[in-house]
Amino acid sequence: SKETMILKLILGKGAVSYEVIPCKINNNYQPVPLKGEEKKEALNTIKKLSNFPILSQEEYKKLVRNSRIRFRKEYRRFLAKNWYKYPIKNLIVIICNFIRRRLKIR
Repeated sequence: SKETMILKLILGKGAVSYEVIPCKINNNYQPVPLKGEEKKEALNTIKKLSNFPILSQEEYKKLVRNSRIRFRKEYRRFLAKNWYKYPIKNLIVIICNFIRRRLKIR
């Protein structure tokens, strides 16, 4: 199941308040509010995520770049082990894209 939340905004005269409603998405793709221990765990997770430091634009770009590099390394490793499972046409496209990236050709 997917976990999500609903943010309920309450607008009043000169005041704004809110309520966080943790939910999970059921098999019919509908949000179902959590209750009891599940709700408590979800709220704790939201609180932990909210305490993450706010990244500057440069820090974010660096994080994304490093994540992409790590993903590509894992992908190359996977491809090297499983190349024989791919149709030759797909392998040619993958190799051409790799070369274009290396040569910075668009």
